[in-house]
Amino acid sequence: MTNKKLLKLLEKYKSHTLTEKERKELTAWLDTKAGEKALWKLWDEDFRDQPLNKASLDQEKVFKSLQAKIPSSKGSKELRLLSTKRIIQTAAALLLFASASLWYYYNDAIMNQFSPAIASEEVIPGKNQAILILESGESIELGPGTPSGSQSPTLEGFTIDEFGVLNYATAKAGDHEQLTYNTIITPRGGEYKVVLSDGTVVWLNAESQLRYPVQFAGQERRVELKGEAYFEVIHKSDSPFKVEMEKQSIEVLGTSFNVKSYNDQITTTLVSGSVALQHEGINETAILRPSQQARYNSKENKLSIETVDTFYDTAWISGNFAFYKTSIHQVMEEISRWYDVEIIYESGAPNKFFSGTISRFESLQELLETIEMTGSVKFKLNGRRVSVMD
Repeated sequence: MTNKKLLKLLEKYKSHTLTEKERKELTAWLDTKAGEKALWKLWDEDFRDQPLNKASLDQEKVFKSLQAKIPSSKGSKELRLLSTKRIIQTAAALLLFASASLWYYYNDAIMNQFSPAIASEEVIPGKNQAILILESGESIELGPGTPSGSQSPTLEGFTIDEFGVLNYATAKAGDHEQLTYNTIITPRGGEYKVVLSDGTVVWLNAESQLRYPVQFAGQERRVELKGEAYFEVIHKSDSPFKVEMEKQSIEVLGTSFNVKSYNDQITTTLVSGSVALQHEGINETAILRPSQQARYNSKENKLSIETVDTFYDTAWISGNFAFYKTSIHQVMEEISRWYDVEIIYESGAPNKFFSGTISRFESLQELLETIEMTGSVKFKLNGRRVSVMD
């Protein structure tokens, strides 16, 4: 896109005369590296030597108004949440056309509109917490500050570092001719990291469960999973790694992948390596390559495989929610598990879709306010119940 055309579209945005086609074109352009460079160039050319007034320097207000206004227009079904960096860059370019009074007008109108009906105690995000169940049936609460294995004889076979990571690879291997198993369970609002005895790393998401041997033995490494986990499997050519789930099993040699199983849907996303999937009721084995995703509906016994951007399925291990054309129903399911809240749809789930990245460590109120800024969905928070309104 030329600078001349970009300036024309920005001017039409300011005057609220953008067509739907032009809005989509502008939004797509602003979300590219080329668009980012063009906006900085415009800023450098026109504002490098000019003082900015207080209104134009209020980046937080500019960011919030642009986040609400640019990505979405009335009737649009996809609600895009652009990154903070690019929104601020967009703000810089739009300041070429906007007076201080215009910015204040936008801020007042928009910020008054996006005030979700939240009149309850703050709902905090999930945290590093889990329950460990030993072979003996004894249960131990896990989290930051949990005593290390050297401090308790019942914790023999693993250590826990100062960050709460459960590590079986650093513990002394005992006599494990007879396999003994531990189970780790994350509640709603919890996540946990485990290093298995072979060095394989597992991140367990909220409302999930992993059963595994204290020490692997023999020619096979086998674990059992419910819920969602991300695996970084240590390569051992003579000892395949298997993940058993209800209705699906995964066999790998050395691989990074995410697998999620809630309700009747199992989604397996391969980051690197190769995995073989077997499903109950399907005779053929499905082989995944990097950046491929398998979706299996156990109720309908249907399997589909497609190429995806793995970022969106693995962002949670880096502390983010990441969505790409994701339905509001799926978005709220993830929020429900992480914040341990109940979701209510006052008139059915809205037919809306989200794209964007949001921190998992915002308070629930802040998260809902951010989503509300798209202008097409509203929330009402009462205790731990979130009502969704179209």
